[in-house]
Amino acid sequence: MRREKRRGFIVTLYEQLGIEQTAPAQEIKRAYFRLIRQFTPEKDPEAFMRLRQAYETLSDQTRRTAYDASLSRFADTSGEVTSVIMQAEQLDAKGLLADAVNLLEQSEYSSHHDVQLALCRLFLEMGKSGKAVKIIDKLAADRPDSADCLRLAVKAYTARGWTNKACEFIDALERLDPGNEDNTTTLLLGKINQSTLLWARKWN
Repeated sequence: MRREKRRGFIVTLYEQLGIEQTAPAQEIKRAYFRLIRQFTPEKDPEAFMRLRQAYETLSDQTRRTAYDASLSRFADTSGEVTSVIMQAEQLDAKGLLADAVNLLEQSEYSSHHDVQLALCRLFLEMGKSGKAVKIIDKLAADRPDSADCLRLAVKAYTARGWTNKACEFIDALERLDPGNEDNTTTLLLGKINQSTLLWARKWN
């Protein structure tokens, strides 16, 4: 189906249904039923399934709100890169972490900053802190003014057990984005022993 792709990449769920992001529920329903008459399970099962998935997401207000929030995260990112990342997130949500990693690594946009950040998060989720550190170290060096990079660096180095290095990124965060509650050690480090962190910062 022509509208579901842009230069070989699946576009947004709204574009798949041929509607605007502001479309009301009734318009979403009409668009879906109009399209599945054209792309039936017998004639085009893949297109039918994509339409069905789009409809199931957008017709559920909770899921639609979450999806819209995902779109807003990539407001300054190209549609193609956004599409790849969101496909990986969908795989992650299904527990298919290895497939999500493979999708990002095999993408022609694999070196893109946001794709690399997504890969880093996946590796942390998989417990592969070494790979996460390797990615985030380069990203943080390239984007020292990115709070997202620095927060992820804290998590990656903490997961690796390198508390002193994590402290360096915490200090950089506090200089870059002072007063932001997302930068607190509790939110960043979860269950890490806070006394160990404080000791490391005192003697670092």
